Amino acid sequence: MNKKKKFAEIIIRTVLTPLAFNLIAVIICYAAVSPFVPAAAAVFGIFSIETPPSFGGAPESIFTGDLSNADSNSDIDGVGVGDGGEISLNPGGVDIAKITMPRYEQHYANLIIESLDIECKIYFGDSDTVLRHGAGQHMGSRLPGFGSPILIGAHVTTFFKRLGEIKEDAIVKIQTNHGTYEYKVFETKTAKYDDASAFDLDSDEEILVLYTCDSLSKISKTGYNSDRFFVYARKISGAAVIQ
Repeated sequence: MNKKKKFAEIIIRTVLTPLAFNLIAVIICYAAVSPFVPAAAAVFGIFSIETPPSFGGAPESIFTGDLSNADSNSDIDGVGVGDGGEISLNPGGVDIAKITMPRYEQHYANLIIESLDIECKIYFGDSDTVLRHGAGQHMGSRLPGFGSPILIGAHVTTFFKRLGEIKEDAIVKIQTNHGTYEYKVFETKTAKYDDASAFDLDSDEEILVLYTCDSLSKISKTGYNSDRFFVYARKISGAAVIQ
């Protein structure tokens, strides 16, 4: 009996105890090193890939710049606008099947406000990456020509720096692959960033809503600005999308 007990004690001391301590050591080492594993793998990946990575590159673009179909006198829901601004019949339109819908963070259009010398790219989505390269369209809004609200924002420190100077009746132009659209400003206002009444994406009217932080001066003094400056413009020309 004593021999069996001594044998068991030897096994515990020489095998089980070292194994337990080794297991605990492994767990402690893993806990200490694991936070650095992803970073190390990323660094290894940079030096092991065949194609050099691109840091801070612009998002993908599907905008061709071919505006041969961008007729600003095209129909508005089946009604056209003549050279003198008069309303005229125009049964044309753009077949939705011919439109390439943008994916998230893709550049699909350009925005131009000639009166303010503003010209920038429009991306689908409004991530931080997008806003470093141009204006971002809220994904809950529709593309030009679909007869629904369009919500587009950009930083007041960059692309929308002069947006606060816009006047009523100013023209905002959006160039897309399926046509050029023009919108006339009818209202501006300042509201809190979380003011749900500032825009209505469920409206059945194609209203372009541009927004940015209220003013550069407020940002520079406080470091943060919860106020937003909104511009509302009504569609006056551009081909309707036939769905």
